[in-house]
Amino acid sequence: MILLTISTNITVRKMTSSDFSYWLEMRALLWPDCPNEKHNKEILEQLNSPLTLQAFKVEDQNEPIGFLEAAIHQHAHKQFGQAGYIEGWFVKDLYRMR
Repeated sequence: MILLTISTNITVRKMTSSDFSYWLEMRALLWPDCPNEKHNKEILEQLNSPLTLQAFKVEDQNEPIGFLEAAIHQHAHKQFGQAGYIEGWFVKDLYRMR
């Protein structure tokens, strides 16, 4: 039996343009049928729309292990208008269920 110890040094921070290649790689794993051109376009859109789109990088001791993308939909709820949505959530296999 192999036992795996996962660090408790997990950090979450907002994605920046310096995370582009990591972000693209993780998006391609989550949505493999989506062309890279579309991933590139959507990443740039998120970086340029901080009031309605956010993305967060999850790291374990500075190693990228996942990400979360969130958005505010302006007219999603009939009564209240705005609503927040998790658009994408990815965690590398090794770190899932931990």
